[in-house]
Amino acid sequence: MIAPYQAFPTVDGYALIGAASDGLFTRLVRALGCPELATATSGSRDNPARVSNRPALVEELLEA
Repeated sequence: MIAPYQAFPTVDGYALIGAASDGLFTRLVRALGCPELATATSGSRDNPARVSNRPALVEELLEA
């Protein structure tokens, strides 16, 4: 499985976000203004951690 990979609500519809690699996830969170989500100490540092911590990750991305 991949995390994140889902539609997220925006002010004018939905955006489908799928970060299929750690590199893409790093670029995603930098673009969203929350680069700390890709650090080695976060619960979303790599895809297995993101899958395991999916609910918390989704909340973080919804806030961004």
